[in-house]
Amino acid sequence: QYIQHIDIVSLSHLDVGFTDQPSNVHEYQRRYLDVAIDLCWETRDRTPEERFHWTAESALPVAEWWQSAPSDRRERLVELIKGGQIDIGGFPFNVESFADRLEWNQMLHWLPKDAWTQLRPSVGIQDDVNGLARAGAMQLLDNGIERVFMGLNQGGGGAPFHAPAPFWWVMPDGRKVFVYLADGYFHVQTLFGLWDWRRGPTSRSYELAFRPPRKGEILASDEKSVRMVHSRAVAKLQQLESQGYHYGRLIASFSNVWRADDDPPFPYLPDFVATWRRLGLKPELRLATVSDAVETLQNEAGSTAPSYQGEWPDWWANGPA
Repeated sequence: QYIQHIDIVSLSHLDVGFTDQPSNVHEYQRRYLDVAIDLCWETRDRTPEERFHWTAESALPVAEWWQSAPSDRRERLVELIKGGQIDIGGFPFNVESFADRLEWNQMLHWLPKDAWTQLRPSVGIQDDVNGLARAGAMQLLDNGIERVFMGLNQGGGGAPFHAPAPFWWVMPDGRKVFVYLADGYFHVQTLFGLWDWRRGPTSRSYELAFRPPRKGEILASDEKSVRMVHSRAVAKLQQLESQGYHYGRLIASFSNVWRADDDPPFPYLPDFVATWRRLGLKPELRLATVSDAVETLQNEAGSTAPSYQGEWPDWWANGPA
């Protein structure tokens, strides 16, 4: 068995227009950050691995939140970021391959200057879209960000090699970005077998027959439920290892299972992880931000991760173009 640790990264995948009207998506995403701040604050006295952690996948809703938040809420967000419980992705949203030089520059200046300085993004996140223009990766490097998390949607596209996988992406000028190519931005749902909870098509917020899961409906924290999820995960991990994943740490992001996109934080993850750890189940499980997870993986696997060069066009771009 290669995989000894699993880092769960909680986030809400921003997809403006897919689940709801854009104005509603903007409002929900701003509210999710407030919910995440409160959950992180309430669990800050737990052991570090069991504290609620939150990663704002995209900076767009964070910028909107920052401009209207009172000073005490801003200060609390900054404190939680410094404490390693909240993280902000470097891109404002998930970006197609058609941005020009000026647009890429604007991407990395979306947050107000005071927010960028205090919130300190250190990982660029590109989810759903099936590639990332090299110009975007170089713009990250120009702004001091040397790591990328890619949670691609394999439907209708895919990655140039099997996911999940860490690797170094070498730019034309010789600079390198450490990339974690994740198995989708909803890997926890797949790894722990959670998709059977959600019935029916992708739901819109106005469809009252659908709602986010409540306590005990997924990832329940009683011993029987945790052991059942563990058995599912072990089978999936064995499959990953048989396909060539030979690293000691796996990063799995979790986007909730209401609609998978634009979903709220799931408050009960710390209780689930606490039971997993109390039972001594393997691999070890912890909650982490994307920066912590990717940096830890880089420190552990960076010396053996392969290096690749070249452009990484979005495989979906064939249609929109």
